[in-house]
Amino acid sequence: MQKKRYLLVVIIILFFSLALETTPSVSADVISFSPASGTYYPGDAVISSLNFKNTGNEDWTFWVGYSIQDSAGSWYDIPPHSVTLTPGEVSSTQSKTWYVPSDSLLTTGSYKVVMAVWKTKPEDATAIKLANIEKNDAFQAFNFVDNFSSFDTNRWLKSSYRLERSYLDSDNVDISNGNLRIKIPANTLNGGEIESMNFYKYGTYRARIKLPNAPSSITGLFLYMGPDYYNEIDVEIYNKPNGNIMFTTYANGSKQHIVTKKLGFDPTTDFHEYRFDFYPGNLSFFVDGQMMQCWTDGITTNPMKLVVNTWYPQWLQGIKTTSNKYTLIDWIQH
Repeated sequence: MQKKRYLLVVIIILFFSLALETTPSVSADVISFSPASGTYYPGDAVISSLNFKNTGNEDWTFWVGYSIQDSAGSWYDIPPHSVTLTPGEVSSTQSKTWYVPSDSLLTTGSYKVVMAVWKTKPEDATAIKLANIEKNDAFQAFNFVDNFSSFDTNRWLKSSYRLERSYLDSDNVDISNGNLRIKIPANTLNGGEIESMNFYKYGTYRARIKLPNAPSSITGLFLYMGPDYYNEIDVEIYNKPNGNIMFTTYANGSKQHIVTKKLGFDPTTDFHEYRFDFYPGNLSFFVDGQMMQCWTDGITTNPMKLVVNTWYPQWLQGIKTTSNKYTLIDWIQH
């Protein structure tokens, strides 16, 4: 009787072991991952790839997906494709491509890459993700970089209007030796300005600028859309050796933030990078890569024009220079 019970237990165990071995299983693991890296502009192909292994016990047609997320939180999903593998088989390199959109409202800055292997087509309501791999800040995408080899009339407009003490004259803006120049003519309080043709929104805004030594004037790098006090993000640098910089925001009809900081260097003797990163609920200002100020409220969310100018405000003394002075802009990137 004891032997019969033992044999019965052995048979049951063998039965369940065989049943488990023959139960179909579908699974996959990512073996290698090569996310896109570097810097891209509109129309560029952003290619990422992976290899994966069928770790299940039956032939299966898998689906490979590719998604991109910008720094404002928006997702771009690339149509998936299918790959059939036998048990234990490793796929060939599976590459997917996303093209940077040609849209002035493109969010610029860092992008996240996500690739996944799915059991069925990802669009299916019951789709199951078998493997997932991702990389934050994988690459950067920009709307443009202007190195000012010439003046691009499709991108910029030269302004002509009065701003407080200054007349911003289009004749005071030109290109010289690969720089955009904004002139303060001798013995005047006049200046100049360029304004983008397009409206822009979220992203990183950067410019490499050398300031004129023209005390009581300022140089601005900012986003603006009228009416006044509703949509503005300002970087304003004092055109004098002691190196002060002011950051300001306007929204909902009033000034929301203003702060003045010391640069710690003379901005009139060399070029420096001035930058602000504008994303939902976060606005950060940088000089030469060092964060100077950050705000999480009091920020407009509307598209605005990008502006650079040099001028004399009413709230400074208004001292004329005795010779021509120039703001030099090496490049602007957004």
